[in-house]
Amino acid sequence: MNFVSKELFPFIEKTYRSNGYKVLVGHSFGGLATINNLLTASLFNAYIANDLSLWWDNELLIRKTDSTQRDFKDIRLFLAQSNNARLRNLTDDEHEIAIVKFRTVLEKERLKNLRWKYVFYEEDDHGTVPLPGNNDGLRFIFESYRWNFRDALKDPAAIRRHFDKVSAALNYPFRPTQSLFRKIIAIARERSNDAVVNQLQELQQTYYPNTNKSG
Repeated sequence: MNFVSKELFPFIEKTYRSNGYKVLVGHSFGGLATINNLLTASLFNAYIANDLSLWWDNELLIRKTDSTQRDFKDIRLFLAQSNNARLRNLTDDEHEIAIVKFRTVLEKERLKNLRWKYVFYEEDDHGTVPLPGNNDGLRFIFESYRWNFRDALKDPAAIRRHFDKVSAALNYPFRPTQSLFRKIIAIARERSNDAVVNQLQELQQTYYPNTNKSG
């Protein structure tokens, strides 16, 4: 994690078009790293833990979670559990028992102000659960992001309202991309009127002052 925070994060920010919002995804033992970072450093804004191996070291991270005093405001956690017990014909598997214990700790609100969601995947096992878990986890984290951008063809100010709402929900500054403006301005030129096009271009320049209106 020292490497991730001091070397990898700066490299990503410098090399790629990232806005800085970070999500850590872990599966099985990787899920332990996910929860451990949540509890100790919270380098990420959100976490997805798929069928994590919380039985490890006599349920160390469950005890650690149960005793933490930190505030987890504005952090999100998605917890996915697969149906290993049925597929293995077991009713007392330590893997499943540990995850249930961890969920109970979360239900007791031991992680103050943490926004979290738990999903049990009846038809998935330990190896297949990351696929639906990652998808549903991202939907949970970014649930406020979905919207009908075509509303802006009638009211360009809807763009600002939407991204202000997303930023407030995630407590992180989100803004429309330049590609979104290019697309919606192109559609407006075909289906709307000059007044809407001009409003969209003016709004675009408030976010990207160096943008040429013709673009």
